Amino acid sequence: MKRIKSVTVLQHFLLIMMSIIAIFPLYWMIISSFKNESEIFTSSFIPQAPTWQKLSICIRRNAYHTNVI
Repeated sequence: MKRIKSVTVLQHFLLIMMSIIAIFPLYWMIISSFKNESEIFTSSFIPQAPTWQKLSICIRRNAYHTNVI
């Protein structure tokens, strides 16, 4: 019984770590879209002064709203 619990805990830990590794690039991409040019290559995980400029440019250039459907 003790061995089964330790294996289950190890499996859950590995699954959580793999999930974090898989989701982190998506998080970084979204956060980087709110950073200005001087903040892009800093190691901050939260933008100091979030801006919608890059996101609005992307939406206007790519006509995102027409491709959602």
